[in-house]
Amino acid sequence: MEEAKNRGSSDDDDEDDDSDDDSDLGPEPEGPDINTALPIDQRVELKDHTKAISALSIDAAGARIATGSYDYDVKLWDFGGMSQSFKPFKSFEPNESYLVHDVAWSPAGDSLLVASGTAQPSLYDRDGLHIATYKKGDVYIRDMKNTSGHVAELTSCFWHPSEVNTFATTSADSTVRIWDAEETQKQKNVVVVKSKDRGTRTKVTCGAFSNDGKMLAAGCLDGALHIWSTSGTYSRPNATVELAHEHDTVTSSVCFSKDGRTLASRGGDGTVKLWDIRSFKKPLAQQEGLYNSYGQTNVIFSTDETAIMTGTSVLRSETQDGSMGKVLKSGGIEVLSRLDLKPIRHVPIEQDSPASGIRLAWHSRINQLFASTSSGTVHLFYSPEKSSRGALLCVGKRAKARPREIDEYELGEMQIITPGAMDSDQRGQGMSQMAKKRKMEKMRQDPVASRMPEKPLDGPGRGGRIGAAATQHMVKSIYKENSRAEDPREALLKYADVAEKDPQWTAMYKQTQPKPIFRQDEEDEND
Repeated sequence: MEEAKNRGSSDDDDEDDDSDDDSDLGPEPEGPDINTALPIDQRVELKDHTKAISALSIDAAGARIATGSYDYDVKLWDFGGMSQSFKPFKSFEPNESYLVHDVAWSPAGDSLLVASGTAQPSLYDRDGLHIATYKKGDVYIRDMKNTSGHVAELTSCFWHPSEVNTFATTSADSTVRIWDAEETQKQKNVVVVKSKDRGTRTKVTCGAFSNDGKMLAAGCLDGALHIWSTSGTYSRPNATVELAHEHDTVTSSVCFSKDGRTLASRGGDGTVKLWDIRSFKKPLAQQEGLYNSYGQTNVIFSTDETAIMTGTSVLRSETQDGSMGKVLKSGGIEVLSRLDLKPIRHVPIEQDSPASGIRLAWHSRINQLFASTSSGTVHLFYSPEKSSRGALLCVGKRAKARPREIDEYELGEMQIITPGAMDSDQRGQGMSQMAKKRKMEKMRQDPVASRMPEKPLDGPGRGGRIGAAATQHMVKSIYKENSRAEDPREALLKYADVAEKDPQWTAMYKQTQPKPIFRQDEEDEND
């Protein structure tokens, strides 16, 4: 009896201990079931890219979408102007033959930041017109603090949540640079990241500001995660976790929770890890087996932050000849629990062909989920009851009817029928020869239709002057000029007698000149 009593007391003590542990952990977060909160009742496809979509951003109002792809293009989509055909209104190529790694709308939604494979970020306005391109650093300077810009390709870009003109970029030159949008020649701050592996450089693959803008986090190729305080000098990180993910794998995304106490990271080693900022040493939870083959795959919190979501890539079997193997696992959207990162739901993306999920975005204002894929399509999930605006503005809107374009071959085969110019012999098709002749004669009389050049002027107006003044007409009537009508020989011979009687100029020649003897004809001799 005493043993049973002791045994019972020990069980009671264990129960008390368990209850104490539960009280220390606090109550579980309350909220709606994530399966019912997901707006995935229906979907539409935004398809205009030809390759994998590596960049995705929705403005704060939820009215416009920006996408960037491996096909070097950035496309802008507007819900208010789209029809159910879902076509972009603007497409441009930021840098020729360079992949687009990231795009980001400003907090005000008036400008778009683009990070491509070059070392220079570019800024565009809301309609896709180029505003500025920021300076590139000197590649011959080894100290990255002394360069005025990046010297290697960009990997990501993101805006400060509260400072409207401030954004940051990460690069393969082992730096995170903070820029003023109005200053294109030099950055505001330079955060140099040094690897613990002999202090060498490392590629900074991703970064993010906390929601209050007080912290800056970055992930690196050496597997480390770093956190800086934005109020400091950025000389060294405030917290660091070495080998947070596997070495030489691309940590593609880091994301802060709304309270700024939790950080989620997406690794290229196929894991998603959850970290406590206050004890930044070991992960709170991790989930493995999430295959990722794209360096832009991100991780996000759900709108109520009860779940964490990320995309997964298509897993194929290995082949010796390098060809595409058999599909072992299709890509999609993985929904994980916020507490322990246990899988809650798998949302497939492509139904017909396997495709990888890359970028995710859940916009809280319109309550719609966006997912970009490796097939060049953005899948937009929405609920007719829970979502507002966004895709609902375009689903029932028909595209305006456009006139059908007729190619040159088809135009040559068509018979042109002219109403009102029918000929009975030709059954109303074409125009008769007499009608054509009358039409051509009428056109010849019209100087505009015939394009006839102007005739030269004749009559009193020729010579450049048209008409005459009143005084000129009076002078002509008084002094009549008949020189044109008079014979010049007769005009000279009328002065012959005067010159013979009074030679003023030729008198001196009379004594020296021989007397002219004129030839006489035979008739004169006979006479």
